Amino acid sequence: MTTTNGFSKSENFQSTMSSLNYGHVMERAARDYQKEILEKEDFDEDDLTSRRRRNNTINLNNEEEEMDEDSVQREMKEKRLEELKNEQKLRFEMERLGHGSYSSIAEEDFLSAVTSSHTCVVHFSLDEFERCKILDKHLQSLSQKYFQTRFMKANAPDLPFFTEKLNVKVLPCLILFKNGVAFDRIVGFEDFGNKDDYKTMALEKRLLEAGAVEEEEKAIEEEEKGDEQIDKEEVMRELANRRMKRGFHKTESDEDSDFD
Repeated sequence: MTTTNGFSKSENFQSTMSSLNYGHVMERAARDYQKEILEKEDFDEDDLTSRRRRNNTINLNNEEEEMDEDSVQREMKEKRLEELKNEQKLRFEMERLGHGSYSSIAEEDFLSAVTSSHTCVVHFSLDEFERCKILDKHLQSLSQKYFQTRFMKANAPDLPFFTEKLNVKVLPCLILFKNGVAFDRIVGFEDFGNKDDYKTMALEKRLLEAGAVEEEEKAIEEEEKGDEQIDKEEVMRELANRRMKRGFHKTESDEDSDFD
């Protein structure tokens, strides 16, 4: 059967159904598209939130690290000040004992003198001997350079007991002590070519080799580096030790490392 417009009823029905199906497809497509957009927005929002959280964590970690470093630096400075005070007290005590100078010692003070200082250099002498006077000049110079060692002069006739006990037979005679025990001696000028015009450096070298004096190179180097640099190095070492003790946990930013 043909309608007035030239299309059969069957064709009109099929066209209508096709239009309806197309409409449903488009509706579903629109819903799917809208859903996809919403999911993408949710994902973007979650990703943004995650990034904000990660940045906050990094910022907190950075702030905590800075606070830790400041705290450790303060502690190290306080500790250093305390150490300097103790070192100053020790220096004053050593100066009181006679370190940093070359002085005469009486027999009644001899034993306490060589036992109260870690290292001592004692010159058994006789004022009338020219070589004793030459040695006095060298020892006076070295006593000011090597503060840790105590330098003393013992007039042999005034210390008969110790002169005999230590078997001092030839003057001048240098006896080296550590913790109150004689461990070496220099008799006359035999170690210096038996000449009177040897340099202080020659005696200094002999005392260094014996271990009666010690170079203070480390202290000089640290002083040249400056307190600020020393403190910085100490702070970083102490900070690293504390992190190892408490456990240093990775942040989310560490998870993104290219080295994983």
